[in-house]
Amino acid sequence: FAVLALAPPPGELDAMIAARVDAMLAAGLADEVSALREAGHTPGEPGMRAIGYREFFDAEGAFAPSAGIAARIKLDTRRYAKRQMTFFRALPGVEWIDRDPKGLASRIRSIVHAGGAGL
Repeated sequence: FAVLALAPPPGELDAMIAARVDAMLAAGLADEVSALREAGHTPGEPGMRAIGYREFFDAEGAFAPSAGIAARIKLDTRRYAKRQMTFFRALPGVEWIDRDPKGLASRIRSIVHAGGAGL
């Protein structure tokens, strides 16, 4: 089998992360976290420690002020993405493909037809 990884162009990943976080906040992420908290969920629970939830709580577990939460979520997400890229780059045999729409399908076809060997 071939392991393919799509490499976004420089800067695109940050833009994608920023847009996604902004969309999540616009869709009511703060209200969702508030409702979970009111339902008795605590910051120490595994789900509440996930990126996008944990940033709503301060070090003592109190609901944090909303100022700066978007920036913290974006920063934590970029850090997580960097760790993921580091992990995948360390795996042997991963074929990195530029996420350029032009030629992407033909590049994947060439890898699949070659059986992933030598690419």
